[in-house]
Amino acid sequence: TTRQDTNQDPLFWMAPISPSSDDSSPSSPNLTPRWGQGLPPDSSSPSKVWCNDFSTILDETSSSSPFISDCLRIIPNIAPPEHSAEWKFIIGSTREIVSYGSCVVAVSANDDSMHKGSWARVGNEDVIGVLEELAGMRGMREKMGGKTKGRCMMTVLKKPTMVEFSVYHT
Repeated sequence: TTRQDTNQDPLFWMAPISPSSDDSSPSSPNLTPRWGQGLPPDSSSPSKVWCNDFSTILDETSSSSPFISDCLRIIPNIAPPEHSAEWKFIIGSTREIVSYGSCVVAVSANDDSMHKGSWARVGNEDVIGVLEELAGMRGMREKMGGKTKGRCMMTVLKKPTMVEFSVYHT
């Protein structure tokens, strides 16, 4: 599924989970953050977007998955304009970055063996987009679980690395 880029409202943004199907734009090996070419998010801005080029989300929902209601309760706890959140983690590790009730969101960058030990970061809007997309796929069902990958910025090297976002039961 592909979300429309609704970045016209500066206070709320929905991350597209699938890459664009527009073949007219050249693909670039460089990460182009959604906040503009070469400009990091304003440190005073509550919206933190460090990832793009998300793959199609993989629905791994089972009877042991977290409740959708718990996962959706994470969103107001990290959403702008009231909250500004970003998480740093070491490449080569998995970090649980946020949880509520039965739901956990974790990130890992284990595919990048060349940069193990470096730091990567994800933002509140990246997490919100993943949660909303997965919940939308599940419709009115009770549970959800899954994962997707996106290209996120490394903190020091300022290069992209593939980061896996996982939503699972505590």
